[in-house]
Amino acid sequence: MLISISGLDGAGKTTQIKLLLSYYQKIGLKTASIYDLLPDIRYHSFAELQQYYAYLSLFDVVHLRFRLNSDENNDIMNILEYSDFNDKYLAEASALQGFYDYYLLQKYIINPLLNQGKIIISDRHYYDEIAFKSVYGCDYYRMCKMYEEIPKPDIAFYLSIPSITAYERNLIRPDGKTSLYRELQNINKLVHFFQKLVQSTNLIQIDGTKDIDEIHYTLLKNISDLIIG
Repeated sequence: MLISISGLDGAGKTTQIKLLLSYYQKIGLKTASIYDLLPDIRYHSFAELQQYYAYLSLFDVVHLRFRLNSDENNDIMNILEYSDFNDKYLAEASALQGFYDYYLLQKYIINPLLNQGKIIISDRHYYDEIAFKSVYGCDYYRMCKMYEEIPKPDIAFYLSIPSITAYERNLIRPDGKTSLYRELQNINKLVHFFQKLVQSTNLIQIDGTKDIDEIHYTLLKNISDLIIG
């Protein structure tokens, strides 16, 4: 089963993923995170992906990112995330490289784990890639087209918070200094694209401003309903 959690930086995705991992541990399942192996989620070769799979396959529940960054994509993103949104070609180059990185992750890690019956909790999924790259200048509908053949998560959540909340939270986050989160108008655009995705995909919108435990219960109930029904 593939569970994804999407949303703006500061929406509470990491907190909810930790709570889900803790829940699965309490019911007796073995859990692991890609961050145990790659704190910077950066890899250098196909052989490394196969090594990561060999490790993660030993566990019942695996926490992954939407993709791991190749050296090539890491270099592009380091420029794009601090750009002034005026280089559409750079955004499109990043989108194409990001798609290829995800394809490799799916081929070498995600699909083999799912075929083994593992539970994967994905921090972000292609919904986030579509929304973020659209803000940076990629065509929203072309991004949707790019990912339309990619298997959807079994259940996909979007933790929704107001733009101003994301802006304020990212002012104090050590990783919240990218160009996108320095201007409220950019965050508004990101929220706009996420709302379009909520309306046209299987994303389940969850109010990310609610109590942390309430959100956790809502996620668990939705997952349980999926399993039962």
